[in-house]
Amino acid sequence: MCSPHDGCPVGALVCNSADLNRVFEAVRQHSLARQKAVKPHGSRKAIHLTSDGAALILAGKAPRELQDLLDVGCVEFVSGLRFGTQRYRGVAQAAALRPEELDPKFTFIELFAGIGGFRRGLEVLGGKCIFASEVDPECQETYSLNFGSEHLVGDITATPSEEIPRHDILTAGFPCQPFTRRGEQGAFEDPRGELFFEILRALKAGKPAAFLLENVWNLLYIDGGHWDQD
Repeated sequence: MCSPHDGCPVGALVCNSADLNRVFEAVRQHSLARQKAVKPHGSRKAIHLTSDGAALILAGKAPRELQDLLDVGCVEFVSGLRFGTQRYRGVAQAAALRPEELDPKFTFIELFAGIGGFRRGLEVLGGKCIFASEVDPECQETYSLNFGSEHLVGDITATPSEEIPRHDILTAGFPCQPFTRRGEQGAFEDPRGELFFEILRALKAGKPAAFLLENVWNLLYIDGGHWDQD
């Protein structure tokens, strides 16, 4: 399980340009890299991994081909190195400026924003959204049509903590499948369940006064109700 306050397992494999092809091939064979995964990292190259890929390495379960390269020093794993904020790449939409946005009563961010249900409710109360994260392309498109795309980004696990703005309220409708009684109840052993830790990371970074979470009631009873003691 990843550290609750640092978010989901993330990281990158960093190597010299001369070793990039064979390292990337070892990663590609097991689908451990993000899309468009390779980025400069100083004078070297970084291959950014999926959360599953990072979790395997952190657990000491890297595929043999990759472990061999790690053992001989051709590549190193840098835990916590994030891909970088993924700005919305669809058709840009400009939101109509509401008078209350010039002097909002409070600011808020949306994680796992969907099509903006929390935003619809909080704007009526005088709030201003300053950051929204949603990974699903169709939801992104609808969100952009509803509210504009100025503050819309993609995968929250790619956004460094220092790029999460300070805010008054955090909202999140994170995946419920790992917690519902109708599922396997994998909770935080399920990669979707680990996304809850991204909320803790954002709370630490943004230091809001309050937060609103939407999920299933069974979340309160996972691990006998003691899961949140940390």
